[in-house]
Amino acid sequence: MGNEEISKVIFKIVEGITRIPKANFVSANRRRENVLARCLYINLMSIYSNLTESAIASKTKRERTTVIYMQNLHSDLMCVDKVYQQMFFDCSDQYIRMTIKDRTLSVDAMKIAEKLDALEKEIHVLRNVLNNFKTTKTRVLNESTTITD
Repeated sequence: MGNEEISKVIFKIVEGITRIPKANFVSANRRRENVLARCLYINLMSIYSNLTESAIASKTKRERTTVIYMQNLHSDLMCVDKVYQQMFFDCSDQYIRMTIKDRTLSVDAMKIAEKLDALEKEIHVLRNVLNNFKTTKTRVLNESTTITD
């Protein structure tokens, strides 16, 4: 898929998730919802295309420094804004689903995710066992110190 196709797909995804028309978030409007939609588009393009910052900026009728600003804003929003974070994950997931050519790849991804969940649960159990062992060891050492005194 070429960069133009990627751009069109990402514009449509961002429009669908945010319900904000492309014309609004490409315009000079600084309303929060337009800025967030623009931020989503710019960061998705940074991830999924091989375009330069300048090329991405031209697609949103902005300058390269705006792309850099949006990348920094994205990092901040991913830490503090759960709604933005969910919109970004939804857009990213939708892009991946739309562009996957081989369905076996998505099945394999599901198997990997299930295995990862099982391993995380096993890690949790093993941490509990280790903590119990440390507690028991400390108690035994404390008791042996008390007996020898």
